[in-house]
Formats: sequence, structure tokens, C-alpha cells
Amino acid sequence: NTLCPLRTKMNLLVSQFVLLALLLHAAAGILVPITPTRSYEFDLDDPNWLSNFGQLGLSAWGNHAIFAHWLTATTRPNLIVDLGIDLGFSTYVWAKALNEVNNGGKVVGIDSFHFQFSAEDPTAYRDAHGFVTAVVNRFPKEFSNIEVIKGYFQDVSDSWSRGSSVDILHVDGRHEYEHVKADYAAWIKHLRPGGVVLFHDCYVWDQENFGVFLFFDEIQDFEYRGYFENDYGLGVATNDAHLFAAIVINFPGFHIGSEIAVPPHALPSYFERAARAKVIKASSPGGSAGGDVSGSGSGAARRM
Repeated sequence: NTLCPLRTKMNLLVSQFVLLALLLHAAAGILVPITPTRSYEFDLDDPNWLSNFGQLGLSAWGNHAIFAHWLTATTRPNLIVDLGIDLGFSTYVWAKALNEVNNGGKVVGIDSFHFQFSAEDPTAYRDAHGFVTAVVNRFPKEFSNIEVIKGYFQDVSDSWSRGSSVDILHVDGRHEYEHVKADYAAWIKHLRPGGVVLFHDCYVWDQENFGVFLFFDEIQDFEYRGYFENDYGLGVATNDAHLFAAIVINFPGFHIGSEIAVPPHALPSYFERAARAKVIKASSPGGSAGGDVSGSGSGAARRM
């Protein structure tokens, strides 16, 4: 019993030491609270800090950065809209790519940051908006071409005053079929003729509630469509024949067409999910999933 007060004092000292260490590390980087008991540290003085996203499993968009840089250099866009930015990986990538082109282009990242809780721990808070704001403020010169808008996709679209000026539209909000369709419908009118639409997670066909692959296969606004399988898939849609041909030539892993080529052993699961999704679509208002989707545009994607 005489050891209890000593043990309590030791525990208090250890807690104070840990807190001091975290504060000292935070001075050199940014701590991202993912759960109440776990934080990820980013040393933003490290030239390779952006790659830490992939190493820590915070972004499944990682290898799409190669294509993003190529697409930016090839099309030299003036305006990129990134729907669903979460911790901001794709937005930072677009900003860096625009800096390399040096044409004064801008990327607008939109997210409601509404769903801030971990799927594994409902009590765990993720301050994604705070992290993105901190990163952009930390690099005012490098990321001066980033504009972050906190809001729902439909609301931001309704108040959009820049006309059909979007050169690249990246759709990566919620992944249910009806949400993807609603997000696309809200923003396709802002795409300039000849622009490009990208759909992340189009190769996720084996998880419940993921319907990006279904919607990507049914859109009719573009003559040319194809996709990458890696990093959960990235669908590409455009009416620019020369651009599409250049993608095919430069990226051997790029698949032409919009129907996802799943492995043969997975076909039963694929068709079962597709059939269930079609039942849901048929039971939606007006015979489609185009009704009022109040949760659309949350940007609460588990993947960026």
C-alpha cells in the first residue's frame, strides 16, 4: 500500500513527459488526431512528407498521383474541382502538378467534413478539415493555388458562379450508387466542353454499398471511357479523342471501356451485387436513383 502513492506519482510524471514530447514534436510537424488514443505525425519539413499518406494507410489514391501529374502537364488545366478531399491527399497532388505547369491554375477542394468519426471506433474523432487547413496555411506559397470549400456538393454547385469553367472534375465523395449519380448530376454542368471527369473507386466491386463501378458504366455523356485498376480504380471519361489516345499509349495498364473487367473467380459476387444495386435503382423515385439525396456530397470517403 505504501507503494501506491509512489506509483501514482510515477504515472503522472510519465503522462506529463509524453504530453511534453507530443508538444515538442508538434512544433516541427502536425499531429492529426485519428482516434482518442492514436495520432499520426507528419514532419512537414521532410521533402517526402506527402508520401507518408500512403505509408500510414491514410490515402488509397497514392499511385494515381503519377497519372494526375501527367494529365495536368498534358491538358494544362486552369481549374480542377476535387469533390471529397478528406485529409487532402489528392488536392495536394493536383496543386503540386499545377505548380509544375506554372500556368496559374487552381484546384478547388470541396468537402462537408461532416462524417468525422472512425468506422472502427464511433467515438473516434478525425479533424480532417483542421488538418487540411493547417497544411495549406503551413505552405502559403506552394499551396496558394488551393481553395478549400466546406460544404455539401449540391449546395456549392447551386452557388457556383464560375460557369462551365471546370477542366478536370474528380468525383470521390460517398460511394453508394445514388450518391455518385447525384454528385455527378450536380457538377457535370460546370465542366467545360472537352473537359475530363475522374471517378475514384470505380474498381471496388466486392464491397457492400459501393456503386461507383455501376454508375461509371452507365453514363452516356462521354464518347471515351476507360479506367485504372490500381488503388481501388480511377475511371476516366472525356470526349477528347486525342487525349484519350495519349492515355492509352502512355499507360499500358489503362483499360479501354467502362465495364469493369473483374477476375473470373469474382464474377458471381460481381453480378450478385450488380443485381441488388439494380433492384435498389428500380425502387428509387422515378425509377432511378436520381431522387433527393440529402446525404450527398458529404465527402466522407474512407479513401481519398
